[in-house]
Amino acid sequence: MGELGEESERLHFESGQMAKSLGVSRLYAYGTLSHHAAKGFGENGFTFSSMEDMAETITKELRGGINILVKASRSMGFEQIVSWLIAGEKV
Repeated sequence: MGELGEESERLHFESGQMAKSLGVSRLYAYGTLSHHAAKGFGENGFTFSSMEDMAETITKELRGGINILVKASRSMGFEQIVSWLIAGEKV
């Protein structure tokens, strides 16, 4: 979404709002424009300054019955987050 130019900030914000409206309970965001998504999400919308900090926070909250959706950019190396969450492999 970072490639969307002038619309990027608004679309990030709206994606946070949409996630909230669809019943997502928490939004964890990392990246240059991610704070717009977290702001749109509102309460329980969190922005992290590093991918490692985000992964550590998420793994502390993992337990049975939790579903995680990772919306990510390969250009930012987000497959590292998925590896960490699945296999405990450090980012």
